[in-house]
Amino acid sequence: MKNKIILLNLYLLFSAVSFSLFAQQSVKVLAIGNSFSADAVEEFLDGLSTEGGLKITVANAFIGGCSLEKHWENIEKDLPVYSYRKIAGSKKTISKRTLLQCIQDEKWDYITFQQVSTLSGVLSSYFPYLTYLVDYVKQHATNPQVRFAMHQTWAYPQSSSKPAFDIYNRKQIDMYEAIVKSVWSAADSVGIDMIIPSGTAIQNARTSVLGDTFNRDGSHLNKIGKYTAACTWYEALTGASPVGNRFIPGYFNTCQITIAQNAAHLALQNPKQISPMLAFKCPDAPNKHLKRSELLLFQSGFEDNVTIIPAGQYNHRIIGKENTLIKSDWGRDIESIMDRVSVTYTKGDSTQRLASIVSDPVNSHNRVLQFLIKEPWMTDTTEKARIQCDFYGIKKGLKEFTQSMRVYLPEDMRELYDYPDVINWFTIVELWNNVAWRPIVPYGGRITLGITKPVVGKGELYFKVDAQDIDRRLPADKRFKTLWLEKNTEVKVPIGEWFTLEYYCKEGDGENGRFYMTIETKGGDKQTVFDITNYTHNSQDPSPDGITDFNPLKLYTSKEIANYMKSKHKSLRIFWDDLKVWGRN
Repeated sequence: MKNKIILLNLYLLFSAVSFSLFAQQSVKVLAIGNSFSADAVEEFLDGLSTEGGLKITVANAFIGGCSLEKHWENIEKDLPVYSYRKIAGSKKTISKRTLLQCIQDEKWDYITFQQVSTLSGVLSSYFPYLTYLVDYVKQHATNPQVRFAMHQTWAYPQSSSKPAFDIYNRKQIDMYEAIVKSVWSAADSVGIDMIIPSGTAIQNARTSVLGDTFNRDGSHLNKIGKYTAACTWYEALTGASPVGNRFIPGYFNTCQITIAQNAAHLALQNPKQISPMLAFKCPDAPNKHLKRSELLLFQSGFEDNVTIIPAGQYNHRIIGKENTLIKSDWGRDIESIMDRVSVTYTKGDSTQRLASIVSDPVNSHNRVLQFLIKEPWMTDTTEKARIQCDFYGIKKGLKEFTQSMRVYLPEDMRELYDYPDVINWFTIVELWNNVAWRPIVPYGGRITLGITKPVVGKGELYFKVDAQDIDRRLPADKRFKTLWLEKNTEVKVPIGEWFTLEYYCKEGDGENGRFYMTIETKGGDKQTVFDITNYTHNSQDPSPDGITDFNPLKLYTSKEIANYMKSKHKSLRIFWDDLKVWGRN
């Protein structure tokens, strides 16, 4: 408690000093950029500055995907093609302008430049256009004391499917290092006054417990990514550290703010190199607004030394770790949170089913996990087809957790459109609040997420989810009781493209339990598939203790569906990538 009081007093002292330093100051900054400058300056920079006692006017001369070459072409042709987005206090205006009009609208204290993200690490792409732009702005800026800055943008998330990622060997670290080298070299060549190292701040943050979670798609920043970049701009423009700044939007938690503010501050201290942030520990309170518990438990992109080895007749083990990711060791990191991880088949042999790490069907530079079923096989009781990854024996049941993964269903899966009957049994994820396969467990409960074709005859595929009470002590026909079931026939299951599936589960009863799921396709918006408030544990359980076992990756269906696909010379196949699990007990 004493240490907390001391820290609080220091925090308040710092805040007061910061405010007095900048109470009388004002700054006007124009970004000549694109969506990456929009991510950095349009949402949070004004709030951070106001809290720090700085009156700021920030504007973005915006064209999506605009390169330095395109900016110069627009100048030469005097084209009014810029969305001029200007923020001054609570007032935001948007209008169409030429770049000259944007430059001469205010007596700017700072004018910034940046290369389009696809070319940001390619030094040759900066010239001669950056030279032309700087000379032009010098001639036409209305403030003779204006300072020029380069915005160092960020590398793509490792999961990015952007074609331009190929330039950087589809490796985040290669892209980051190329950007740093190019930006500093280009700035030196044309006499730029300073660098705003947003890309280094984002890379710093990725080394923290939050991991590679700062993007909303394959390139752009999400909310906390934008906040991190804005903190970087704030310190670059004012000299004041963002650490302790009390502008904290309500949808962020303490962990995110701590990481974002410190990542930016470290970037300004060491702008050309990554500053590891593993030492920054975060509390494990959930973030209700983001539907995500904040503690990263495990992640894997199936890269580097990750492989699958036999562990028995009907199961395999995934072993290895990824050098660029924290919490990615399939041995040490897994063992710290659960008793057993395996890939199980429920009998069958390798001619009928197989789990393997293979090349991405879309991007050969990427490695992914494949589940493949060629035909059903006989188990102890019936003929069916199942491959699943088991995360079993979680040491402390998860009261709240979030899982995300990228999923790819190949074109062969379209054959299921013509399956003659309804499809209700095609499981891809299963959660257990008390396992049901042990007869001594009286309050078994599960949530099953799967794919459905809700009509007889030709039809599209959709998602379904249901929750059940299970009691093995009862006769077989009375063991399973469905508590709730939902199908979403508005959001189709994507086929032939990668999509990100994310779900959040909170243990609770009919009023407090929560299951929330989204999918996001390449270049598309995130779509909410389910937002359910209902039981997420056995409805009779007097003392539920969280999710203790789950199958984060699963391909489980009937013999009829497997045989149908075989008859059409097709396979049941799912590819998985970028598995991430966050949670709290």
